[in-house]
Amino acid sequence: MAEKHSAQRITSIRSWTPKLFSFTLTRPAGFRFEPGQWARLGVQTSAATAWRAYSIASASYADELEFYSIVVPGGAFTSQLAQLKVGDAVLIENQPYGFLTTSRFQLTPPCDLWMLSTGTGLAPFLSILQDPQTWQNYRQLIIVH
Repeated sequence: MAEKHSAQRITSIRSWTPKLFSFTLTRPAGFRFEPGQWARLGVQTSAATAWRAYSIASASYADELEFYSIVVPGGAFTSQLAQLKVGDAVLIENQPYGFLTTSRFQLTPPCDLWMLSTGTGLAPFLSILQDPQTWQNYRQLIIVH
């Protein structure tokens, strides 16, 4: 990918509570990630482009990328993001980041995998749970949210 980022379209938005929502974006061609990684997303504000890290909730093989977000009152990023509609553009860096991946865990399967989260911290675990290898490598998968 020659550019550092690309504009992707919102394909769906789901409101879970008044302050929690999830959304899906089209996936950039060639964008690859390991379950548990995150991407930097950008939205245009009145001053400039604001960038924030968002854990990827979708499966690594999915055609679209799913993210969870809260609305931070007065937040430069989330206030703009919460206003967007299906079809609007969100920027995404073409490089994923992060080490909350099963390949980095210092565990010797078969063992139990405990996943503890609050709020939008559930997102990387949703991605991990959609990886067929996770279900083969661990005796039990326990998620606490």
